[in-house]
Amino acid sequence: LELDQPMQCPELIYRLTVCSPQPPSSLLQS
Repeated sequence: LELDQPMQCPELIYRLTVCSPQPPSSLLQS
C-alpha cells in the first residue's frame, strides 16, 4: 500500500475512512 502517495489511491483512502472508527478528518491530519 502506497500510503506515502494517498492521492493516487483515493478509493483506498475512502475505504479506510469507511472501515475506520475514526472520522476522515483524523486520517487526513495524520
